[in-house]
Amino acid sequence: MQPEDYEEKQYEDEPESYPIDEFQLTTTPNDFNIITIISFIKSKVFKIPNFQRHYVWDIKRASKLIESLLIGLPIPQIFLYEQDKNEFLVIDGQQRLMTLYYFVNGVFPRKEKRSELRKIFEDNGNIPENILHNDEYFTKFNLKLDGLSDTQKNKFNGKNYEH
Repeated sequence: MQPEDYEEKQYEDEPESYPIDEFQLTTTPNDFNIITIISFIKSKVFKIPNFQRHYVWDIKRASKLIESLLIGLPIPQIFLYEQDKNEFLVIDGQQRLMTLYYFVNGVFPRKEKRSELRKIFEDNGNIPENILHNDEYFTKFNLKLDGLSDTQKNKFNGKNYEH
């Protein structure tokens, strides 16, 4: 309850009303399989906008995502914005997409090279093969499956998951 002598002040730098931009959004669920996702990354269909951070996951977190996929657990959705025909901006899910990409290629980015890799991805639309298999930028993607027994771990280690 306001006192009777209360007067709401209008400040000079405060506009009286704010324009509201309206957008019409439609969503379409797609269940892309991993082969399609990797193909989209290689063919530059997915674009990572500047507001996205560079890849920051460590091998343990990346391994948990791969483990979830391998044993059939659901993973969070990936949100894309269709900017043009066959051109999608990654709104949410860049870390998951890049983890899949790295895993299928059997490589994991070195921490000190991640911002440089981000620039390479932006410039090329993907990571060229000569860099993707360069030890200066990547190590081997060795799954860290702490939650599994040694017998279960051996099922996944040393396997070739390339398509």
